[in-house]
Amino acid sequence: MKKKQTIAIILASAMMFSLIGCSSPSKVIEGSEGMETYSDEPDDGAETFSDELDDGAETFSDELDDGAVSLSPDANTGSGKNCESSDELADSTVNFRGKDVSVLNDPERTLNELGKPEEIDDEFSKESPTNYWDKKNFGYRTYTINGKTLPYYMSVCEPGIPTSRNVSVGDPKENVVAAYGDPTEDYGEYVEYKFNSFTLGIGYANGKVEYFAFTNNSADEQVTEYEKTR
Repeated sequence: MKKKQTIAIILASAMMFSLIGCSSPSKVIEGSEGMETYSDEPDDGAETFSDELDDGAETFSDELDDGAVSLSPDANTGSGKNCESSDELADSTVNFRGKDVSVLNDPERTLNELGKPEEIDDEFSKESPTNYWDKKNFGYRTYTINGKTLPYYMSVCEPGIPTSRNVSVGDPKENVVAAYGDPTEDYGEYVEYKFNSFTLGIGYANGKVEYFAFTNNSADEQVTEYEKTR
């Protein structure tokens, strides 16, 4: 069971990083420096992921169909409580290239302020392209439902672009806890701080912030409902 949960977490982490545009954490993609990949396991006599599937274990997609969240709930040690903010617009805003941008603002306005993206990735979904700047270190994703474009997701993967509470990529985990307190959801190397209108997700590597991202909660709810109808 623990192995299945670990597989689910690794696959979900890889999916999140592919959406964000950052490099995946070493535990997912590297086989050197003592890190084992699934391709290394046969040499040690351990079961491979494919062996486990052959033995009748549920697949990751099966777990989602059964109602499990993408990150195993058994691994969650968060408070479960929403975070408080006196100004959620400000707390969801970062300053990028001299412009204050928020995942809560109108997407047309935000894209105009950000200017022409260096890259647009719509491979994951034509309805939900991610616009990238600074070599994919800053991303802004929208989602179009029935002709209406929603502000969906904004990610930062480089130092020098702090949150409103002065947390930046490269900061130690202690700085995050000092600024935001205990996270709502805590999966170890990925945590979420859930506010009323947005969610701040933070990914760690070696005890330091590797990336952070804001999700518009209203848009996320609409996307979830829309995806159910497809």
